Amino acid sequence: MNIEVIGRVRPSIRGEGPPTLIVDSHNKMASRPGGTYFTFSGFHRQETSNYDVYRTTVEPLLELFVAGFNTSLIVTGESGSGKSFTVSGENAYKSGIVPLLLEGLFQRTEKDGDSYYDNHLHTDHVSMQIYEIYNELIKDLMVVPGVYTENLDVQENPEKGSFVKNLSTATVSSASDGASLFRQAFSRRTESPTDFGPAKNHAAIIIHINLSMKTSESALPNQSRFTIVITPGIEKLQEDGNHIRVREGPTLSKSIISLSQLVATIANQPYADRVINYTESRLTYLLREEFGGNCKTRVLMCFRPQGDSNLITAALNLATQLSQVKNFPVINDHLTQQLIIQYRARIHNLQQQLGLGAGLSYTSHIHDANDELRKLQTGNLQLQDKNERLHMRLEQLQSNFGSLATTKTDLSTQLLMTEEEKLKVSKTLVEMQIENNKLKEEVEAAKFELTNKILQLEDSLIQTEVERDKHAKAAKNYKERLLELEKDRKTLAEEYIALKSSYLSISSAHEREVAKNEELSMELMNLVKAKAALLRKIDGEESSTAEIDRIRAIVSQAAKRSRDLPGRVERESFEKSLFSDEKHLKGEVDRIRDEYYDAERLLQDKMSSKNRQIAQLRDQVRSKQKKIAELNAQLITLRNTSEQVNLQNNRLQHKLKDINDEFKSRLVKYIEDIAEWEQIEERGLDVELGPIEEHLELSDRELQSKQQKGKWTGC
Repeated sequence: MNIEVIGRVRPSIRGEGPPTLIVDSHNKMASRPGGTYFTFSGFHRQETSNYDVYRTTVEPLLELFVAGFNTSLIVTGESGSGKSFTVSGENAYKSGIVPLLLEGLFQRTEKDGDSYYDNHLHTDHVSMQIYEIYNELIKDLMVVPGVYTENLDVQENPEKGSFVKNLSTATVSSASDGASLFRQAFSRRTESPTDFGPAKNHAAIIIHINLSMKTSESALPNQSRFTIVITPGIEKLQEDGNHIRVREGPTLSKSIISLSQLVATIANQPYADRVINYTESRLTYLLREEFGGNCKTRVLMCFRPQGDSNLITAALNLATQLSQVKNFPVINDHLTQQLIIQYRARIHNLQQQLGLGAGLSYTSHIHDANDELRKLQTGNLQLQDKNERLHMRLEQLQSNFGSLATTKTDLSTQLLMTEEEKLKVSKTLVEMQIENNKLKEEVEAAKFELTNKILQLEDSLIQTEVERDKHAKAAKNYKERLLELEKDRKTLAEEYIALKSSYLSISSAHEREVAKNEELSMELMNLVKAKAALLRKIDGEESSTAEIDRIRAIVSQAAKRSRDLPGRVERESFEKSLFSDEKHLKGEVDRIRDEYYDAERLLQDKMSSKNRQIAQLRDQVRSKQKKIAELNAQLITLRNTSEQVNLQNNRLQHKLKDINDEFKSRLVKYIEDIAEWEQIEERGLDVELGPIEEHLELSDRELQSKQQKGKWTGC
């Protein structure tokens, strides 16, 4: 059963930029576009909580753990990728996977009548062990640290396999007790800083949760273990291991380097008959079941949201190798346990017969013995050389004392030069303060003038706004008057249209009446003439004349009635008076509109000129403020320089004092040694020279180092 590798990106911290990791929807992650990639069995993105990680990644392991399998979760990743956050959480309200695991474990082992396990589990016993491996030293985190905390060692026996000797074990009765023990132990991690980063970046934390269950099927309990491992930061894997050993020493990063080599070795040997060396480090020695043994293992690989491509490449290579590691988990019932103990006993017996029974301790003791032998050989050669160079060292001591005197003189000279530099810096600082005060006065005066100008501009702006309001009010009145005039014009136009329509109808009726009257008149005249002709013939001249007069009177009345209607001239005069009033109103409206537009344009010009003046004044104020900030920065720099000079001056004074005291004490000791040596030579005594040689050699080395430091300080 191969190890499953699951990825997680921790949530962003305030101040971090946007994520840069390349992860697609199929859980495939690449170091760069077109570069090394790996497909994870599952992937938790930034918005995923610790509970979601527990539910999808840890809870299936918990089910197997309760069923009797050994399970393990390896939490790995670079430093700062959220490994501790994933395991422990932020607080009691945002728990990590360990408190959630304990809560889930006790929920499954409760004696509840509705529980599935009530028919299978009779008794259970839960215990916990937590320890740290840092610099190849094992520290028990369950023990409260005292004045002297002893580091633990590893051991191997047939019953337990590889284990930590004298490691404390705490019995856990509830999930809250287990979470409390875990948080207390987690707070006891090594936090001291080193030359190569914080110690926690190089330390591995291992948590064992042991479960012993008696079932109805057997009188002997099933023994299972849930192991959670927080590995050191994997950023060291992108460098060469030999360079790391030379730079940091052989043990600081040994855990993560040996673990990577172990994973690569197991990945290349997937079959059960393989023979793997787990003794390269204490971490690999204690994880032989979790990598390649009787354990169901999952790896949770954590990433930062913004990752380096080279580091991501190393992490993906490690993930590829981890996914190829094959384990062989079985249920740890009493028969399986006895069989495993039997095989371990045989192996242990064979190792003792071959002289390898001590395991990792034996190998480490061999290396220590070889190192001690080399040290003794080197010391022997050095002692032989010391016998020959003893008198030469005495002469060198005398010259070194002379050098010390010279060094003292050089330090005094340097101290005087430092005092001169201090005075120069003080003088420059005073000048800069004077100049700064002058500039402050100029800035205050300029600020006062600018403030007055701004106030004047604000007053003029207020006046302009008042004028604008006045013009706006006048324009509003003009608009109202214009609307009234337009309304009157529309009324007159409507009346004119009505009058014109009535006039046209009357004119047409008049014309029809006139034409009809003329026709009737013509007919009447014709009739009169005809009647007159008849009457003349019948009655005579008088009667015809009277009839003609009567007809003429009727015609004159009709003509008079037609003349009473208005003529064309009157109509044209009426139209002219009406349309002349309308043109006058239009001219008045146009004149008012032009005055309004001119006033508005003038007001806008004034406003724009005032705004330009205000912007210029603001630019001047900003330039003055910028100049003040630059002067303040120069002043701060000079103050820092002055403090550094004072600090260096104090250091030199202390160093000079120490050298004087040491010079006096060594000179006295030297004189006493010379006097004692002369007395020994005069008496002809045979005295062991070892302590004297060691003392002289130590004095020579210290004097040389002091002299060299004095030269470096002088430079």
